[in-house]
Order: sequence, then C-alpha cells, then structure tokens
Amino acid sequence: FKILAYYFIYQAIIITSIRRPLDIFFREIRADEGLLTALINSLDEGISIVDQNEVFLFANPAAEKIFGVPAGQLAGQNLRYFLPPGQIKKIEEQSARRRKGESGSYELEIRRPDHSKLTISVTASPRVENGKITGAFGIYRDITREKESGRRLRESEERLRLFFENAGEGIAYFDTDGNILMVNKKFCQLFEKKPEELTGEKFSDIFGPETGLHFFERIQTLVSAGGTRSYVTEMELPGREKKFFSSVYTAIQDEGGSVSGIQVIKHDITQMKKLEQEREALAKFPEENPNPIMRVANDGTVIFSNKGGHAILHA
Repeated sequence: FKILAYYFIYQAIIITSIRRPLDIFFREIRADEGLLTALINSLDEGISIVDQNEVFLFANPAAEKIFGVPAGQLAGQNLRYFLPPGQIKKIEEQSARRRKGESGSYELEIRRPDHSKLTISVTASPRVENGKITGAFGIYRDITREKESGRRLRESEERLRLFFENAGEGIAYFDTDGNILMVNKKFCQLFEKKPEELTGEKFSDIFGPETGLHFFERIQTLVSAGGTRSYVTEMELPGREKKFFSSVYTAIQDEGGSVSGIQVIKHDITQMKKLEQEREALAKFPEENPNPIMRVANDGTVIFSNKGGHAILHA
C-alpha cells in the first residue's frame, strides 16, 4: 500500500494544491500513514493495483465509483468483467506492455454492473516488487461527458460543413489581406473555377487588377468599420459574357473583437438584370425604344413606326 501511495504523491500535490514546502510535506506523509490513506482516498481520480491477470488488489473510492460497485467490492474482481467484448484485445495488448516494463495511457470503454457504459482515460505503469513485475498501478478518469461533447461538436462541425458546401449561394472566406481561404461549390461554379484554383490566391490575381482593387477596397472598409455591406457588381470574366452579382460582405470578428476575416456571399443576378434592362427599354417613348413599335389601323395600314420597326416594314 505504501508503494502505491508514494507512487501517487505527485498527483496528490497537484490535485489538492498543497502549498507547503515539499520537504515538510514528505516528512509528514512518511510519519503519518493515516494521512497517506486519506490522501489516496480523497483523490477524484480512480486509483488501483491489479495483478498480472488484471485482478484488482486495491481500489480507492473514486475507482469504485467509476466502475459502479459498492465500497470495498472492487478488490478481488477481474477488470475483464467490466469490459465489452471489443475492449478485451486492447487490455491484452496493454497488459503485455506492462509485463515488458512499459507505461502507457489509453482510453477504455467499460460496462458497469447496472449496464451503463463509460469511457475512461487510463494511465498505467508496471508494479515492480523485488525486481519482478507483479502487476500494474492504474489511474482512471471518467471522460464520458468529454467524449460526448467532442462527438456533438464534430457532428455540429460536419453539419456546418455540409451546409457551407451545399449552400445555394456562392460563399467564400477571405483574410484581411484579401487572400481566399475557403470557397464552397457554388462559388466555384459562379466563376467556373476549381477550389484549388481559388484557395490561397488573391482576387486580383484571378480576376485582374481593376476588379481586384475594387474588391480590396471593400475588404478594407469592412476591416476598419466592421458590420455588413451589400453591393451589386458587374464583372466581365475572361472569355465569357458580362455577369452581374449581388454580394454581401460580412466582417468576422475573433474573440477579442478584432476583424479576423471577411465572409462574402455572392448571387448571380445576370438574368434578373437582363430582364430589368428589357423592361426599361420597353418603358421608353416609342421613338427612343430600340424594339420595333408600330401602330396599325383597323384596315391594316401602318400609321406609325419607330426606327426599330422600319427594318420589318422594308424587309
């Protein structure tokens, strides 16, 4: 028992935040075995000794609580009793390492007598007596909630990733210097580019210095003022027709409140712009309208034609 206690002295110093000089502390520990026992029993971490067959020889109250057994009933039980079938091989591998004199840390899933399941963190080291390895010391910590939180976080991140990738709008994320850090599929489709052709590049390097300058000015406005700005932009892509985009620029702030990047959402409004231009043309006075406009009498006589209609009349 003393070997076990001294083995965990350092853990006890950290966990109980003892502030006395270490030499005084160790003298008190050696002189008072009751203090040693109290120290082991007060730790939040489970502590145990197992023999080479994984049978518990000693377990503190925290270990008994982790494994879900009443006080005093963990000693004498085999660790394998608490393991689902899929964990047996892991314990066999770890026990083999202890017999070789190796220490190690790993995660283990256990099944308690009430059928509840926990994930625990295990730190194990060989127990040596008279020069021979007779078993292992173990420290256990319940990390079930941490694992569950991690799983939920990963699921949340995956949902956000899927939303980002499959959004119906083009979305890109830029740093404050205008470098493209991230783009989704729709953004690539808008500009007929592959992700690798955009990521890591500056807007001006891809779409020309003039377009890049306007874009960088908007980036700097957001970096200085924060918030969200909306723009309608006209872009003539190399070798392709002119396009119109509605763009929403949003400053993304870090935990300190500083702007760390800019999110840009783009929507192709080229078709809508063409329809607007057609409506504007139709709304003009007949003489100004580029479309053919004629006024015809009941007998079929053309009594008025603008210039657009002349080509039809003289065809």
